[in-house]
Amino acid sequence: MGGELKILNKLEEISRELNAKQIATGLGCLEGCGRCCFNPTVYCKPSELYPLAESLMERNEAQIYLEELEVYLANSDFSEKMCFLLKVTDATNFLGQCREYKYRPLLCRTFGHYFRKNKMGELELNVCQYIREDKPDVFNEQSQKAKTQKGIKTAEEFHYALMSVDPTFAREEELPINLSLKKALERVIFRSNFLK
Repeated sequence: MGGELKILNKLEEISRELNAKQIATGLGCLEGCGRCCFNPTVYCKPSELYPLAESLMERNEAQIYLEELEVYLANSDFSEKMCFLLKVTDATNFLGQCREYKYRPLLCRTFGHYFRKNKMGELELNVCQYIREDKPDVFNEQSQKAKTQKGIKTAEEFHYALMSVDPTFAREEELPINLSLKKALERVIFRSNFLK
């Protein structure tokens, strides 16, 4: 688990930084919310899921996951799919939790709360609409503060950080999360079979 460990370590470093900002601003994801995970158009790069695929391989679960994922992808319309890793607790209210939270990709770590530069090059706070609706005053206050803060990393800078540990990240195409997971699993299974 060489390169995969470097990716995982960088993702965890990014998470620590994002979590600190979420705590400082009071604008973290809502308890148990899985709305973004119910969205079939969440995209990531397969390399972001290599650490998960490698972990599943070490736990002798990679082939099982791949087979279950292939059945899942074949048995429903793409528009009806949610993230394969989501363990649904209440579908009506879009509640659930990630079965492999430690190994989630970058978008899953940044989506609820992140910073970006707008067209004018100014720092801007982005949070999901449900967080904004839940805490409008806090969001407005923190949005104003973001404009003058220094040293805050943007989502784009986190992408560059991942590229620094895995150059393939720059060349890979982003795919829907379930297809990225499939590619990552196929890669580690192939590599494992090849090395036998």
